[in-house]
Parts: sequence; C-alpha cells; structure tokens
Amino acid sequence: NKSRIGRVDLNRTNALSRFYQKDKPFLSDSDFFKKQFFKNISSITYLEMRGGEVLFDKNSVEFLTEVSLHSQARNMYFDLSTNGTILTKSIIASLNRFKSGKIRFSIDGYGEENEYMRYPTKWSVVVNNLTKSKALKKSLIKLIQITMNVFQVYTVHKLLWYIDTLVKEQQDNFFFSFSLVRTTPHLVHELVPLRLREESADKVKHFLDKSYMCNFHEKKEINRRIIKGLVEAILSDTKPNDKAKELFFDTVPPLDKIRGQNYLEVFPHLKVLQE
Repeated sequence: NKSRIGRVDLNRTNALSRFYQKDKPFLSDSDFFKKQFFKNISSITYLEMRGGEVLFDKNSVEFLTEVSLHSQARNMYFDLSTNGTILTKSIIASLNRFKSGKIRFSIDGYGEENEYMRYPTKWSVVVNNLTKSKALKKSLIKLIQITMNVFQVYTVHKLLWYIDTLVKEQQDNFFFSFSLVRTTPHLVHELVPLRLREESADKVKHFLDKSYMCNFHEKKEINRRIIKGLVEAILSDTKPNDKAKELFFDTVPPLDKIRGQNYLEVFPHLKVLQE
C-alpha cells in the first residue's frame, strides 16, 4: 500500500533518476527526493502519483499537501490514481489548490462485484467518496476506470448505469475509461465464450442508445466514442493462452478460500468455464 510518484516533469531539464535512491524503493519515503523536488519546484508543471493506494500512504498524502501549499501548485497539473476508498476533506482541499488535474478512480464493477475484484474494499465506502468528490473543482477531470477482465465482462453494463446516475443526478463531470488485462493470462476477458460476450455487448449498446452520458451530456461525443470502443473490446477475437483456463482454476478457487469468497456467487456466468 505504498505509492510511487511516477513522473515528474521538470521541463525536460532533469531526469527522474537524479531524484531516486536505490535504497529507497518508494519516492514518498525518500528525503533526498523531496529535497531535490522542492529545490526545483519552480520548474515542475506536472506531477503523477500511482500506487499501490496513493491516498493510503501517509508520506504520499503529506507530500501532496506540501506541494499543494506551494505557490507553484497554481501552475501545476496532477494525475493521481485511487481505488476510491479514501477521500478526505483535507485531500480534496489539497487537490483543489492545483491549477488542474485528473483523478482516476480504479473501480472494476458495481456493488459486490467491485468488493470481490478489489478485496477488501467496501462498496458503500466507495459510493460515499464518489459523492464527496463533487467538492473537487470543476476543472478537474474525474475518471472511473475499469480493467476489463474475465469476471465483469458479462456485467459491465451495471457499472455503466451507475456512473450514468452519478453524472445525471449530481450533474457531475465523471467520465468512463477502460483498459484490458493482458499480462495475467487467467484473467483475460476472452476466456468468457463469445456468445456470452455478445450478450454483454448488446447490453452496452443499449447503454449507448439510452444513457444520459451518451445522448444528452455536453461531452456526449467523447462518451459515445469510449463506449463504442468498449463494445469492440468486449467482442475481441484474441485467443486466450492455451493454459489460461487451467491457470484460472489453479489460482482463483484457492484465493477464494483464503479470502472467504466464492467467485461463482458473484459471477455465476463463470460456471461456463467448468464446461
């Protein structure tokens, strides 16, 4: 649960390696990094923070606060990722001091689906923090990002409709984005048979046709383009690794046992993998 400060733009005059010590694997723990950062802060215009969970790491939050209180923050753009379980008034105040930025909420499913995939997060906490994020200033971009995988590929429409409700009822500026699992063979969404993914694609197309985000929102063209891309991704003809299904059963049920979970209770469509 440590965070890595992933990129620092020093107007291309310095390399990140100058601020990194091999014996300090997390930049948020490095006094050397912080000293050099603030020595050069007048040249810094971009700050990217990735995790782990950035906002769980005390040192990262203290660093973010300190940067935000510097006058240069008014000229600085940030890009921060979080799983949505931590968003305090003080963190919101810090983010609002920057010129602009992007906060990425890594949320993979709706309700208990997200609790399963992002164990041990609680959906009620995530919902509360998404609601609180309305206090972020309007110039900040808020993304709800999913990583498309074998679990939620059949039910992703549930999360889409939840986001649509957030945008419509709160008149908030949430956007949707997605990526695909590609480095973990047993989690690729193509493990789910095409016939089920076609059903999922139809539900997403319905969202495209009927949702507020894709038909009435001022950024509807952006939203439509992303959702169309999601449909194409769901229908991908990429073939899973020959051992992907075997790896799934070698990995997922044992992990369920440790966590006290059952993937079939949350994602019954995966019974098809047993065929």
